[in-house]
Formats: sequence, structure tokens, C-alpha cells
Amino acid sequence: DILSLDIMPYGEESSSEPQHFTSKRNSLPMGLLSDRTNEDFIMIGNGSSFRRSSHIVGMYSQTGSTSSILLKRSVSSVKRMASHPTLAYYLTGSADGSLRMFEFGTPKPVSVLRQPGSGPGITRIRFTPQGNKYGVTDISGKLCLWQGIQTYPKDAYQTLNQSNTRCTISDFAFLGSSSLIVTCGDSVDNKNISIWDTLMPSRNNIVKEFICHEGGASAIAFSSNEQRLISGGRRGEISIFDMRQHRIVSNLTVHSAAVTRIVLNDTEGYFITGSQDGEIKVWDLFTVSELTSIAGRHSKTRLFRPEGGVMDMIVDPDGCLYSCGADGTVKVHTLDLPYIAT
Repeated sequence: DILSLDIMPYGEESSSEPQHFTSKRNSLPMGLLSDRTNEDFIMIGNGSSFRRSSHIVGMYSQTGSTSSILLKRSVSSVKRMASHPTLAYYLTGSADGSLRMFEFGTPKPVSVLRQPGSGPGITRIRFTPQGNKYGVTDISGKLCLWQGIQTYPKDAYQTLNQSNTRCTISDFAFLGSSSLIVTCGDSVDNKNISIWDTLMPSRNNIVKEFICHEGGASAIAFSSNEQRLISGGRRGEISIFDMRQHRIVSNLTVHSAAVTRIVLNDTEGYFITGSQDGEIKVWDLFTVSELTSIAGRHSKTRLFRPEGGVMDMIVDPDGCLYSCGADGTVKVHTLDLPYIAT
């Protein structure tokens, strides 16, 4: 499986890098590839195989590659990663609870923020849009926050933990300000969406909860331009929230399996959902009408396997969609979308 991916833009000032890094419109996709024997971190160059000439314009797979691998290193049990929005750093989180910070082009991590076995497995990593903070969630239901780029081991400056220890956090997002965070997951009372104010005392830092997504919430994304929150559930449904009024404005079932990932293009006014059955759908952010769908791109049938299908997605500023999943491939899609009035 390829479990997670991200893209890192390179500016024109990076003249020492290979030619396909020098355009500001180019990005470097990164993938985490997992097989039965080990977990490897790889960097895939944005080479000629990613020309936008068809609906799927490029692909990397476990068995072969149509693009150049720039770097491959063994990092045990890595499940999640995220790159800094402006600097050449990225984080990797593992099933053994370890958290590492790397710099592009360096052979070893610049910092190991958590040692292997020191905590629960990591479920999600996100930077703030400004890059001044980042958060890490784990399977125990905790959200830990760090500030700045750490080139030495350092504990989180704040840990958010719901009083109900049976709660889990599947995903989270920063709500514009880095002090406001929304989490989604699974709780015993179906309050599966929570908004946190990190400046409040710990006893009352949950400022709003929503009862939604029976069976649990699995993915979330926030539109800062429209102040809308989109969440996805384990039964294939999505909910749209108006964050100005803190209310749900739309509920609909969009997939036949759990929603595994939600990404959005805030500038163009659309969001994308990926599901456990391998289907990808694109939606108008304002009308919540379906714009296009891509069926079965990462489906892989396995008995007794709890997750599969689309495992991660990211859309670049030019509207090019990268996806990875249970079939062991990274695919690059062009989205042929109708005009969206904004």
C-alpha cells in the first residue's frame, strides 16, 4: 500500500536542483510505500511522465515506476507525513508512535521528536497554513501541538485530550487562527466533531461539539475563504457546516463506503472526497453538487482488512490532483471541471 503523500513546491531560486524542480509551477510529490517486509519513504520526481495529457497523467507503483525516484530510505512503520508549507522540512509519523522531522536532501532526520515505542501510533500530522505550528494526533485520542521548526528533541507545548478516554481522533484541521482547531473521530455519545480553543483552560477548551456521523467521523477539511467545514463519515456521508453560525447546513450520503480523505481547492471553490472503495468525487463547495467522479482508482480487495481504497490525496495550486491508495500506486489526475461561479 501507499499510505500517504504530499507535494513540495520548489521556486526558481533552487537553481542547484534538477531541472524539473526549477519552475514555480512544478511540485515534488512524495509517497510512503508499504509492503509486507518493510516501509519505505520515497521521493518521486515530477518528470516527463506527469505531463497532463489525459485524465490520469502519471503513476508510480510498487512494481514499477513511470517517474524517477530521487530518494528512497527505510523508515520503520511510517503511516503519515506532512511537509512545511514554505520551508524544506517535513514530518513523518509511525505506527510505533515515533515522530521525525527531516530536511530535504539530508540523509538523517534533523530531529526525533518522539522515540519509537514512546507513545501510541500516529494517525494524522498537519501544519498551520503559516507553518508556525503543527499538530499530531494518535490512536489514544490525543492531539499534541508543537511550535516552530525543531532541530532537537522537544516535547509538545500543549496536549488536547477529551475527558472521555473512549474518544478517538481520525483527523483535524486548523480553523484559520492556529489557536482554533477542529477534530473529528468517534465518541460514545456521537459528539464526533469538536472545536477547541487552545487559549482556554483545559477544563473548558472544547467550545463547540456537533452530534453527527453515526458510526464515527473519518475525515475533515476547512475552507477559510467561505468559512465552511466539510466532514466525512464512516458510512459514506458528508456534512457541511457554516462556521459563521456554527450549524450544519447540509447532510448527504456520497459514497458506498467510508470517506477516507477530503481535500479542497479554496480558490476555485470545490472539494474532493475519496473513499474506502477507491472512488474519488469532486463537489461544488457552494451547491454541494457533484462535478465529476473517478471510479475505482485505488480499489484492492482484501479479506479481513479494515482500510483500503483511497488513502491520501492532495490538490496543487494548478488543480492537479495526486492520490495514493491500497493498490500501491500514486496517480496524478487532471480535473475536467465545469465553470464554478464564485
